Amino acid sequence: MFLKRVRSKVSGKEPCTRCSILRLYFSAIFVLIVIAILAGDKVNYLSFVNKETGVYVVFAFGLAVSVYRILEWYFIYKRPKT
Repeated sequence: MFLKRVRSKVSGKEPCTRCSILRLYFSAIFVLIVIAILAGDKVNYLSFVNKETGVYVVFAFGLAVSVYRILEWYFIYKRPKT
């Protein structure tokens, strides 16, 4: 329910993509805050969470999706020449 908005029977619209992304972002921040509060002095386990690591994760995810899409196009959608 947190990720999907309850649709009314009248509108029939899909949930807003931007709203879903913002909900995921804010929930990730909330989880990090809760972990930091509960961990107390053991927060050094989260020292890897910084801008540089985030950039590497985004680039790796983007590269993986790009490779998947190229392979999908090549093996599934490419029509053989006859």
